[in-house]
Amino acid sequence: MSGLNGYDQWKTASPWDDDDDDFEMDFPKLEIVGDGSHHGLTDWYPKVEEAIVEALAAGQPFTTGWYGSKKEIASARITYTGESIVCEASVSNDFDEAGTGSVSIPFTKGLQAIKDAINEAWGKAETEQDGNAQVRLWAILKDNKWVESYLQNIGEDWADPEHPPGDFYECWGFQGEADIPEDIKAELERLILSGETTAYTVGDYSTNCDN
Repeated sequence: MSGLNGYDQWKTASPWDDDDDDFEMDFPKLEIVGDGSHHGLTDWYPKVEEAIVEALAAGQPFTTGWYGSKKEIASARITYTGESIVCEASVSNDFDEAGTGSVSIPFTKGLQAIKDAINEAWGKAETEQDGNAQVRLWAILKDNKWVESYLQNIGEDWADPEHPPGDFYECWGFQGEADIPEDIKAELERLILSGETTAYTVGDYSTNCDN
């Protein structure tokens, strides 16, 4: 059973663990097991959407708690405080570069308005994440196929000269995924470290960079 009638799925808990959070009261919390959304943060699974609809219909303060997305490294939370609906989003990536965003809207039972607010908060989170970037990931291509990766340290706050943040890469620079001639590697590295994010071509190899 879902929604407010499903008592075992709800508990009273502070929706924010941060001591600096503006919210000081507890809200009934919907326990969402696993991901709450399939694509993005608003493609809710049927039971999740049903629970949200029932909670809105009840008109009492509640929070969904943080729920994840099956297809994105992102999560969202919907909280009705009794005064407004607060929609939050949080994002991360392979390098633990995080960002958060929040949008408040007047109380509504309309799901589209809530979805729009979540997506706006998601955009804010991604903007903050861009500002927190510590790593620039370069794809090294051959015959238009990604054969090697190069990690460039662009962070002012990341002090480890040997190991990038996150758990997926062990070192900066080339990752040793392909056997590239040393002279080509040296020239690719020189171009990568030149400060531009332009696509470069050296011999049979080229670069691509998203950020």
